[in-house]
Amino acid sequence: MINLSKDDFNQFVNLLSGHSEFRTETLRWRLIDDVLTSAPREDNIRGLLDLSGSPRPAAVSLINSFQKFGQVAAGQELLGILANKLLDGYVFDPEPVAFLRGLFSRYPLDKAVAPQPPVADWRGPDRPEEVFEKIIGENTLRDVRLLELALEAAPAVVRIRTGNSLGSGFLCGDQIIMTNHHVLADAEAARNSQFAFFYELDRSSKEKPTQVVTAEPDGLFFSDETLDVALVQLQTVPEGVAPLALKRQRSQADDRVSIIQHPGGHYK
Repeated sequence: MINLSKDDFNQFVNLLSGHSEFRTETLRWRLIDDVLTSAPREDNIRGLLDLSGSPRPAAVSLINSFQKFGQVAAGQELLGILANKLLDGYVFDPEPVAFLRGLFSRYPLDKAVAPQPPVADWRGPDRPEEVFEKIIGENTLRDVRLLELALEAAPAVVRIRTGNSLGSGFLCGDQIIMTNHHVLADAEAARNSQFAFFYELDRSSKEKPTQVVTAEPDGLFFSDETLDVALVQLQTVPEGVAPLALKRQRSQADDRVSIIQHPGGHYK
């Protein structure tokens, strides 16, 4: 996810809202067609967008959605694709071009989330007939049991819809969901939210039946902005879904973790 500075965000909004292809909602969707051409999960991205209204509010909404979405592929930020598209429209205008190109130097718009360390020099046998295989860079081999553990944990992960925003959370106790403060900042937001279990595809790439529940109106709610954590009590939980067990264990620098979530509000 990209977090533009206030100045960069406002200037980006100014450029986009003043673009000739952003004057009307119809033109905006044509622009998005060009931006999203061949992009992975193109249909899912479209479902997050609201391009109605006057140009400036629509530009604010679009840029917010794009910077929250993150990467559509390794090293390919959705916001970077939009910036490149705008470069085509301002190619003869030096100030917008300088700003848009500057975004790529100030933000990781075209870099992988976790760049790999350089490959070490080859220290094995030199003759091809003696070289059967070699691990390049970091050894990412893992036991298959980790896949089983992930499948066991996945049902506890939910998609949270609050207003026009989407986030992820997980069942951590008896009808208790843990999420972020920036997802649910207060009890009113929790009461107005929907919590979707099983929002995912099956092995045939078909959408599973989703079970949507709501928060207990007068139930437990806790939120801490500093820790960016929130807890909310649900009215009910689908049968057979068990909470995840938390461990008292600190993560260390360079630890690798597997995250089960709804990135950008998409399928798990």
